[in-house]
Amino acid sequence: MFRKISSRMVLFGMMVLGAGLLGGCGGGSGAAKTGTGGTTTGPGGSVPGDTPQSATVIASVMNAADTQFSSIVNSTTDHDARNQQMATWLKSRSEFADAGVTPDTDCVWGRLKNGHLYVATSSFIPGETRAAGAPGRSAVSMPTSPLPANRSVLRVAETRAAAPAPQKAPTRAAAVDDKLPKVAQARVLLSLEPGFYNPPNNQIADMLRDHKYNVIQQAATIENLKNVQGDGAFWWGTHGGAGVDRANVAFWVAGTATDVTDANNVTYKADLDDGSLSYFTAAYQQATDGHLIMRTRYAITTKFIAKYNWSFAPQGFIFMDCCYSDRYGIVIDMANRPGAAGATYGWSNTVLVDAAWKAGAFAFDRMLGVNQAQPLESVSQRPFDSKEVYFEMKERGLDFGGTDCKLVSRTAPAGAPALAPSISYMEMSERIQESPLKGKSKLTLHGIFGDDKGTVKIAGVEVPITTWAADKIECAPADLPGAGFAGDVQVFSQDRPSNSVPLTQWHGKLTYDIDLLPAVVSTAHATITADVYFRGDIHHYRDLAGRPVNPPKLFNFRASQGSTCHWQVTGNPVPMAVWSGPLSADLPFGLNGTVDLPYGTGYIVSGVMDADNGSVKFSFNYLGCGTAYVVPGSPAQQVLTLHDQRLTSTGSGVGSDGYVIYANNIPATIGSSDYVIPGVTLTGSTPIYNPKLVLADFIPTYQPEDSKGEDNTH
Repeated sequence: MFRKISSRMVLFGMMVLGAGLLGGCGGGSGAAKTGTGGTTTGPGGSVPGDTPQSATVIASVMNAADTQFSSIVNSTTDHDARNQQMATWLKSRSEFADAGVTPDTDCVWGRLKNGHLYVATSSFIPGETRAAGAPGRSAVSMPTSPLPANRSVLRVAETRAAAPAPQKAPTRAAAVDDKLPKVAQARVLLSLEPGFYNPPNNQIADMLRDHKYNVIQQAATIENLKNVQGDGAFWWGTHGGAGVDRANVAFWVAGTATDVTDANNVTYKADLDDGSLSYFTAAYQQATDGHLIMRTRYAITTKFIAKYNWSFAPQGFIFMDCCYSDRYGIVIDMANRPGAAGATYGWSNTVLVDAAWKAGAFAFDRMLGVNQAQPLESVSQRPFDSKEVYFEMKERGLDFGGTDCKLVSRTAPAGAPALAPSISYMEMSERIQESPLKGKSKLTLHGIFGDDKGTVKIAGVEVPITTWAADKIECAPADLPGAGFAGDVQVFSQDRPSNSVPLTQWHGKLTYDIDLLPAVVSTAHATITADVYFRGDIHHYRDLAGRPVNPPKLFNFRASQGSTCHWQVTGNPVPMAVWSGPLSADLPFGLNGTVDLPYGTGYIVSGVMDADNGSVKFSFNYLGCGTAYVVPGSPAQQVLTLHDQRLTSTGSGVGSDGYVIYANNIPATIGSSDYVIPGVTLTGSTPIYNPKLVLADFIPTYQPEDSKGEDNTH
């Protein structure tokens, strides 16, 4: 009776790399030499002098192999005994010229008398564990615990440990060389029966479709495998293994979904003759009593990839989620091919099926920012590139495929690919020059965007883009409240959406009251009321995948052009004096000094936002309103002068566009009011008496949906 826990199977994958990344990969410690792939060094096929064999004879012996291997596999749990029994049986068959056990693998190899290649594998039996000290892999459960608070990580020890051991987290910096695939086409292939061990192919395909990839989801038949061209994302789940050819060179195989039949032996004779295809026996079905049913299908070799000219989109991502992905000739074969991908994940040895499927789903989930694959993040995570996701997988122990098996990530020199745009954080600037009023609003996005210019939308409204770089975008949101002013911000590259990050908007009132002269002299009083809008990014975000979120950055802000300001004078001026000019008017936006009126007119509300502590420092700055009083026989005296930019000594810094941020250092928590400022006299200006600044509630809108961290609507 076979149990369905800790199930294992031999899976196979291939490495698709940028040119010049690798030297050779070891093929094992046995007598067989390691193959190097390619059209000239791949596995040998038929040669002159081989004995011709009919398609019917070959189909018959493969049916017999299915029956024989099924009997062996279901009668003993000793891998070495199984392999030796199967090799002995192959040698006893008149159709085979030679057979044996492939060194350092759980595979059996054979060569038919016509030169065709054969491989069988049995390392997939549910619930089995290798005996201690025996060669091969043991079924070890995957770690699933969350990351420790001290950021220590789980990774596989270099020796044959039974489980990952805690190690110090690697030091790493946020990537700046991220790329997006040039083509939004994805291919998801499966060689196994759809229900066999619950592969993640449907889950991966759905994630890619949701992110606007044109997904080609297929059974990995020979005909479909001939047409692997131009994919920006690629996943293939299949059995795999290694054999030995007549030159005693180990070669790689990956099982297809095409069964061996008389007709197919005729159709694919040329590929079998030149070693592009081999025969491959593995498990594809499980009976209701738990017994495994072996089936022989065709498998591709490195020669097949070269012969049918596989290629991938520049900066593409490949996950061959199966055994030996980072071994044998496929690595060098693909590393030196034109049309190699930007990065590849593959397994170094025989991988446990639960580890393989879990890693495959997790990698695509985190590269797309879906946040559904286990283990879940404590806070939803934006999309990250292949290098960052691999680091997180190592820290979580998801690179552990079983004893001696690790997930390997290889990145081309051009940079790590990302499957979706990703916004890390944003900076808002109103771009207002003091004199004269110039410029438009500017929103700067930091993150992963790729080289190809796409679009930016705010609350679903596309806004103009002024500059686009792989890690930074500058765009122009609306200057006035309304469409495109604030709300969820998203980047689109070939319709592929990024995470959504809110551009939060605040709206509130600021009232400034002053007595123009001492009460014993005059009852003249001024009130200035500003209806203020300002905006910024206050969401928590990550620099590194799988790590805690950072608090939002402190940022300087200025009120937007949609703000308004009104002033009004009441009461009596100095005795015997009369008001000259209007007693109320709107103040224009911005500080508008002129040569003739050096104090100018206008206002600016600015400040510093500390969203992590929920506080803001406001500054209300305005120039003269143009109202004066006249004493008979004397010149008019200017009043209502508070902060002139040439007189203010409380500037708190310089904003991102170079303008001075004036701040009176009035500490204010959003939603509070009534802050009293001590009376001050600024050199060269009218004394100010009993000043009082009242802040009505500044109500934020478009707040982050999750106040604890990164926002992602996908």
